[in-house]
Amino acid sequence: MPKKNGFISPVVAVIIPLLFLIIIITAPYIANFLKQKQYHDKSTGLSWQYCSSGLISCPEPFLLDWSQALRHCQQLNWDQRQDWRLPNRKELISLIRLDQRTPSTIELLQADTRNNVYWSSTTDAKHPDKAYYSSFFSGYSYANYKIVQGHVRCVRHTD
Repeated sequence: MPKKNGFISPVVAVIIPLLFLIIIITAPYIANFLKQKQYHDKSTGLSWQYCSSGLISCPEPFLLDWSQALRHCQQLNWDQRQDWRLPNRKELISLIRLDQRTPSTIELLQADTRNNVYWSSTTDAKHPDKAYYSSFFSGYSYANYKIVQGHVRCVRHTD
């Protein structure tokens, strides 16, 4: 620590106890946040997986085609819940924030969101062999062939 004439600087002497106090006060909130496995969106009434399937905190397959993505969410047992499903196009788009980049999603989900495409459950009405996905890089939603692989973030209705 910086010393002035053999004494600790008064600024440092004040800052160090304040840092410890901040850590002690915020530790329970940080621990609770880290334990959470769902993001609850109050505006839509939906709960989302915090992590994209396939990331370190989610041990499921990394990339899935559309039918695998549907099955994955239907069979998911996550955070003691089994009512997960693949989001529809409108629900998935609700996570996109064009003012955020790399990835373009809400701040809480950025660390666990890939800069890539995520499947929705919505089939293209004109082309039944295609379904919509959303890009969390560009912020746009496109239809693509259901055999293409993409990322998955499952959703459920909040209790």
